[in-house]
Amino acid sequence: MKCIESEYLPIIRFRMKCGEADPINVGFGSVKPDLKCGDVVYEVECEDRAHYGLGQALAYLYGGSKSGLIIIVTSRERYDAIRQFLKWVRSFGIVTKMFVCLGGDCVLEDVS
Repeated sequence: MKCIESEYLPIIRFRMKCGEADPINVGFGSVKPDLKCGDVVYEVECEDRAHYGLGQALAYLYGGSKSGLIIIVTSRERYDAIRQFLKWVRSFGIVTKMFVCLGGDCVLEDVS
C-alpha cells in the first residue's frame, strides 16, 4: 500500500488533538510545520521520506521551536529500521513518534 501523507494527516491531527501551526522564521526564510500539538510543532512524513522529515524538524528546532517528527509506517519490513532511525533522531532533542498502519487500524507509538 502506497503511503500518501495527506490521507493520514487529518487522522493524526484528530488523535493527537493538534491544530494548525504558524510558519517559523529561520532567518533566511520561513518553514511551516504540519501540526502544532501543545508546545511541539511536528513534521509528518511517510516512511520513504523520513530523511526529508528530519531536515524539516531540524529547521523548526533551529527556528527556536520545540520540534517533533512523526513517521507514517505502512510497511512491516521498514518498521524496525524506522524505529532505529527515530531513536537516533531523538539525540537531537526532537520528539519522535511513529504512526503505524499495518492492516486495519493505525496506532500512534512514542519512540524512546
